[in-house]
Amino acid sequence: MQQVAAFVWAMCDVWSRLMIQYVNLAPESTSGIFFSGRAAIINSYLQALVSGLQAGRRTLKSPSAVRFVPLSLGLAAVVAIYIVMAIALVPPGQPRQFNFVDERGAITALSAIFLAIGCGFGSATFLLSAGSSRAVRLYWMVVSAALGFVALDELLEFHERIGDRLDRLDLLGLTSSKTIRGWNDVIVILYGVIAVVFGLLLLPTVLRYLSFLRLIGVAVACFVVHTAIDTLTEPPTLVSVIVEESAKLYCSLFIAIACLAGLMVHAGMSSTAEAGQDSSKA
Repeated sequence: MQQVAAFVWAMCDVWSRLMIQYVNLAPESTSGIFFSGRAAIINSYLQALVSGLQAGRRTLKSPSAVRFVPLSLGLAAVVAIYIVMAIALVPPGQPRQFNFVDERGAITALSAIFLAIGCGFGSATFLLSAGSSRAVRLYWMVVSAALGFVALDELLEFHERIGDRLDRLDLLGLTSSKTIRGWNDVIVILYGVIAVVFGLLLLPTVLRYLSFLRLIGVAVACFVVHTAIDTLTEPPTLVSVIVEESAKLYCSLFIAIACLAGLMVHAGMSSTAEAGQDSSKA
């Protein structure tokens, strides 16, 4: 327990240092309504949240933001049909859940495609953000790199392979003592924790893309369902496997749509800024 507490404390210290870098404040800064350095950092962070939220609300009024509701519903319906087909169409000699449990199955393939599409949209937004702030460029670089890695993980089974090796090593004795079912689950949960940490760190930037944030919220809910079923259901059943992997597929879908929304919002911001420059020159 002491090691866990030390690790958490170290992570908090790293987070605070990153916050210092993000808001361009020295640790001993006394600016803001508070007089301690860390309180000033928090104050600046909250001010950045408010500024980002105000900018994000303006983007919600754009026609492209409204169109994502029917687009999301339509694609969700298409994916539901795809899931039904994955249940019905199984290779000869394979169990009914083949497309859901086998990495060669239809669910993993489409999930990887959605993640790759999201990576492409994120990369496009990063390229378009050349004239934006450092935080915006950093955010879209992290998003595109993370989605590229997760898409490869879907196909090449990084976390499964690493988890199996750690299970054989019985690291910290957690597997043999039944504290965890397997390191595979721990790694998947760790992905989510890392995403939350970066999300909190760059939240002022994320709030500028409220359409993106709303769709990511749906994706996070699907990820929680997927992880909860995967972790708590033992042994897995046919129904639990189908629901779990379907939730994963919907998570990938809404990540891709969210990145498209971010691209559209950023393109709208860029065009508005260019229009403003042209009018000022005129």
